[in-house]
Amino acid sequence: MTNSREEKTLAWYAGRFDREYEDARSEFHRLSCLYKDVCWYNFETTCRHWERPWRQSLMDSNIELYGYSLTRKWIRGSLVEHGHFPMWYHGRLRDAPKLPPQIILAELHAAKEYMDACEVQKTAQYDWAPGGCFYQELARHTLVGRTYEPTRECVYRRRFSSVE
Repeated sequence: MTNSREEKTLAWYAGRFDREYEDARSEFHRLSCLYKDVCWYNFETTCRHWERPWRQSLMDSNIELYGYSLTRKWIRGSLVEHGHFPMWYHGRLRDAPKLPPQIILAELHAAKEYMDACEVQKTAQYDWAPGGCFYQELARHTLVGRTYEPTRECVYRRRFSSVE
């Protein structure tokens, strides 16, 4: 029979890992949206120099790109997120600086790896607990969960090796 304290601890870890995964997933989603905007912006700044048979861009048309910044703080016991969307560029297409999407792509890959790692950890409180699948795998290859009893030969070597 499990203890109420054990159940509360498992529930606390489960909630903690679920929140961490949800935070990682929302960060990945935000970076995905930003990546799409950056790709579109990059397309517009690249195709402004294209020539026939493609249509030429209107150099006096306006283009803009917003970033995002997320701030979290505790207010009266609740975690509140405040989003801020600073303007990265706003102006005419002819003056728009290039922005390679590889910068955001590297961040997107790192966010995806972290999100996947968090998804695996969602069940860590059960997998690494005694009897869980990762715990059993660890016990198979190490001395985890077993008592260490040195053999007589090992004890004999330890006693007399320091004498020599």
